[in-house]
Amino acid sequence: MTDGDKANAWMTAAGVIFVATPVLAAGVCVLTRRAVGAWVFGPVAAVCGVLVHASLYVDARQAELYRPVPSLPSGYCAEYSDCSGG
Repeated sequence: MTDGDKANAWMTAAGVIFVATPVLAAGVCVLTRRAVGAWVFGPVAAVCGVLVHASLYVDARQAELYRPVPSLPSGYCAEYSDCSGG
């Protein structure tokens, strides 16, 4: 396991905990009929979910920007190159 894989695993675990904790707290507040707690933890859970999804989106965009350029098909010759046969 590389350092990048370890960091990715830690970030995934942190994201799950970051979202699951307020969701569970809001659920407990709803089940125990504590309206103030539900109104506090509900939006906190929503904001945490948005932040985690935004982080995942940014990571996906960065991975897309840094992926290797696809190679040209075999036999491809650029317009102004000095290729044989063309």
